[in-house]
Amino acid sequence: SVILSGSTSVTSAEDGFTVDYTISNASSESINISEIKPKIYLDGISGEDISYEFTYTQTDSSSTTIAAGGSNTYSFLITPTPYYERS
Repeated sequence: SVILSGSTSVTSAEDGFTVDYTISNASSESINISEIKPKIYLDGISGEDISYEFTYTQTDSSSTTIAAGGSNTYSFLITPTPYYERS
């Protein structure tokens, strides 16, 4: 099994913020991660997905392979998309 942990709460995202995700592999075999990217929700996880309003850049060079019983941390810098205005 794979366990994902990591979240952040932001009051103002104007200057950008960082998010760290740690993915742990509790299985007995290595796994390969094909894609990992942050999702941004308005007013919490049950809110509207507003990920399209942000750009994200992975700021680490963690491997896409997670060894059996191991874990990797993936870090992202998230910034608002320039000139995006909610209606």
